[in-house]
Amino acid sequence: MLSLVIHHLDSTGKPRLYRNVFNCIAERGALLVVDIVAGRRPSVWSFHANFFDRIAYEQSMTATDSTELYDIVRKEWNIFIYPQEGEMPDIFSTI
Repeated sequence: MLSLVIHHLDSTGKPRLYRNVFNCIAERGALLVVDIVAGRRPSVWSFHANFFDRIAYEQSMTATDSTELYDIVRKEWNIFIYPQEGEMPDIFSTI
């Protein structure tokens, strides 16, 4: 399983990774990808930004009974609002 790493690959690296995995995986095997993909419309990106914030807020309140952790995420870590250098979400990639 790969988690939150594929979006760091460029548009040629993603298909290359999928081809390599396909060539290595057992016939009945599967690859579960948990990562960030770009939406086809700006409204989708905005939806995910708000959803990410809501989850961060709920988890902060549950864990600390305050917005302290949420404030950090909101200011620095919401990839949908503040994409970092090297993060390259695509709509989707195929082999």
